[in-house]
Amino acid sequence: MASSLNDMVSAIAPTIPVALIQPEALAEIATVAQHLPLTLGTTVGFECPLSTPGKADFFLRVSGAWGQSLLAGQPQMPPVLEQFSLSSDLLPLEFPHLWQNAPWQSIRQFAQQWAEPASHLHQAVEDVWLEFDIARDDNPTPLPSVFFGVKPEGLPSLDWVSQIALPTLLGQPLQPQTEETLQRCLSAIPTTAELFQVGLLSG
Repeated sequence: MASSLNDMVSAIAPTIPVALIQPEALAEIATVAQHLPLTLGTTVGFECPLSTPGKADFFLRVSGAWGQSLLAGQPQMPPVLEQFSLSSDLLPLEFPHLWQNAPWQSIRQFAQQWAEPASHLHQAVEDVWLEFDIARDDNPTPLPSVFFGVKPEGLPSLDWVSQIALPTLLGQPLQPQTEETLQRCLSAIPTTAELFQVGLLSG
């Protein structure tokens, strides 16, 4: 039997106050979570906008060799403890359908580079966060915003952000003006500060 992140959402749903997330919103989140393997994310969460009580967005953190491999389409053996409790080798039927969509193909290409030990992304990226804007996305295929964490001591230069990471996620090079602006922002980071997360919004 396949396990999806919807199993986790269903398990914690009874503990969530209705005033925070309404059942209808949880049902919408479930339609997204059922696409994703349970072992893809080590952390899941809900983002509740103050302007629309009862609504929520959904996000998860992908990290480690197992999460990397699933996102890259190169599944490895799951962690030992999970082999005893999950049917981790059986992916949700909805999961393979994601890769027919161009944004998901770019995410897979990013993950494939991230999983390659000799690549810049493997050396520099700590984790990947997928955030789904539930109320604002009526696409039958859920399309996430993608954020990636930067290892504090990964690479001496941040050029890989604009030259490799973002073009891979976009499926095309950055526009020259965009790259120039981004480089100015990265160059302005003080030596006492660190780049934490870089995001690409699905919109």
